[in-house]
Amino acid sequence: MKVTNVKIRLKQSGKLKAVAMVTLDNALIINDITLFENAKGKLIVQLPRTEKAKDNGQESVVPLSGELRHDITSEVKKSYARALQAQRRRS
Repeated sequence: MKVTNVKIRLKQSGKLKAVAMVTLDNALIINDITLFENAKGKLIVQLPRTEKAKDNGQESVVPLSGELRHDITSEVKKSYARALQAQRRRS
């Protein structure tokens, strides 16, 4: 599966920087992917979690290949950077 579209909603509230919607192969949408900044300033992409999954320290959506996880993470971060640049240009 390949990432075919990413939509970003900038949040800029504390550690939460954005929420993303990712489309895979123009056939599957994953909503509520969050982008956080950790204490060291590194951006972390977290796939959606149900309350039960959160209680168990798990994600609700789990890519079965490292390549797909990398692609999702990379595309969300790139889209976030583009959204920030667009926001700065408008300001």
